[in-house]
Amino acid sequence: MSYEQSIEIIRNKYLNEQDEIIKDALEDALNSLEKQIPLEPILKYHYKFICPHCKSTIGEKHKDGHYWDLMKIGVCYCGQKIRWDKNYDELDNLSHVKGLRYV
Repeated sequence: MSYEQSIEIIRNKYLNEQDEIIKDALEDALNSLEKQIPLEPILKYHYKFICPHCKSTIGEKHKDGHYWDLMKIGVCYCGQKIRWDKNYDELDNLSHVKGLRYV
């Protein structure tokens, strides 16, 4: 079963729970499970990458052309998995990268 299927089952069948303690626990579990699905970073100001979940900086191009090591790790401090599928080496010319979100 995929993460997406598990999330759908929890949302559709179990979040209607009447007991507030159980409902809160399921919402926490759902939040954690959603972070397991890798999301693309958001590019900000053409040189910073931010987490799509918590908006923390997770990568940055320095003047020497290197990124923070966190870019290689692929997980933000909040626990959100990050997908680095695109080639971000040429930050000055990213108009060709489809689907890239700017802030």
